[in-house]
Amino acid sequence: KQWYQRRVYKFERSSVYTDLHYLSVYLSDFYKRYIDDATSTAVTREEALALVQSIADQDPDKKLKWEVEFPENDQEFIPFLNTELRVEPDGTVTSRLYRKPQQKDITLHKNSCHPESVKTNTVINLYKEADKISSGPQEREHSYSILDRLMTRNGYQTPRNYSNRRRSSISNRNREDNRTVLKLDFISDSISNRIRNHIKQNNLPIKVIFSPARKLRNIVCNNRPYDKRTCIINS
Repeated sequence: KQWYQRRVYKFERSSVYTDLHYLSVYLSDFYKRYIDDATSTAVTREEALALVQSIADQDPDKKLKWEVEFPENDQEFIPFLNTELRVEPDGTVTSRLYRKPQQKDITLHKNSCHPESVKTNTVINLYKEADKISSGPQEREHSYSILDRLMTRNGYQTPRNYSNRRRSSISNRNREDNRTVLKLDFISDSISNRIRNHIKQNNLPIKVIFSPARKLRNIVCNNRPYDKRTCIINS
């Protein structure tokens, strides 16, 4: 992928933009690309096709091909990575969260063997990302509704309430940084709380980090053929 990005970037530098301004006459003020997905604005379909063709023409091997997707009407959104984009009549870009239809509704489950703090931060970060992506209140509500369905299917009730939970203060984090770090496998929240309470009651200068225990598939077998580890078979 790195080779591909450098190659396409070289073509773009010769046809689309420099560090200071855009070169293409078909491009106004918006062109973004991530690996092999790109998005841009254009006045007409012909100008959009001419833009991508100007990039493809830089390839001496003529192997660079573009598949261009256009909105069918003014109200339709076009997907780009995890966002949907729509150009309004006044030229502004409206954006909201997007999940592919074939993408399964799977994320870190509420009943999984992970610390509660990991689950909480997972939910908080998903909604925070949706908030950054959404360009307005209606788009934000649409993005949140997608996450509501995802999280409730994974065992979280009222997932939006997670964002209201308090986080550790900066002073507490600085204080913990001076402690000795003790890493332990996570078993359950009740056991983790008992260990933390014991450390707190005895005023021990220890910071405990609970990490998810190794999965059974990693302990019993590794199915990647080039790894040194092999399957453990009990005869």
